[in-house]
Amino acid sequence: MEDMAGDPRGLTLEEAHRLAERYHTEAALRRCAPQASDDQVVASANRILALANFASYVTPAAEVKRQVRRLRKALDECRLALIAINPDALAMADETDRRRVQAVHARLASILATRAMEKEQWRGPPARPRHVRAAVVADSVAEAFVILTGAESSITRPPLGGPGSGRALDLAREVFAALGIKASAESQLRQAIERRAKRKTGLENEA
Repeated sequence: MEDMAGDPRGLTLEEAHRLAERYHTEAALRRCAPQASDDQVVASANRILALANFASYVTPAAEVKRQVRRLRKALDECRLALIAINPDALAMADETDRRRVQAVHARLASILATRAMEKEQWRGPPARPRHVRAAVVADSVAEAFVILTGAESSITRPPLGGPGSGRALDLAREVFAALGIKASAESQLRQAIERRAKRKTGLENEA
């Protein structure tokens, strides 16, 4: 009999985790929009999961700036070290050591160029580093809600205060739970709705 302690299909722990994320995300989308086709649900789930995965590896703008400053300082120090070595001392230095210093210099220059490019290309939602993934997922949930239901996301606030409610918020909470995101789904979805409204207003003004 198959040992049920392990996965019979030989999935790794990471693969099983991703499979569970997909299952729960698709299930949440189907509950939110039962009239949507399977293709629409799968496409929306694919986008949410892809962006969530991408956001896990994207360096937030603030951190990129810190890395650029640190690397630039290291590169300057490396340049000074090379300049400080006079021609006679450099000729007498061990070839391996000399190449190592030059290799470090080249590597730092390459990393600095990459980080500077990331700094220029990053156009994600303004958020603290730990909330970047939450903000990206909230944006994709808001977009999925429009695609699957034909209506913009909204959050209903009770007159006397307390947690908000609404179909879009229920979806966001389920997706956040499925992806293990600890940030407030309500707060992140509210910000995503505001960003969508600003983008829509901007497009209308351009037209």
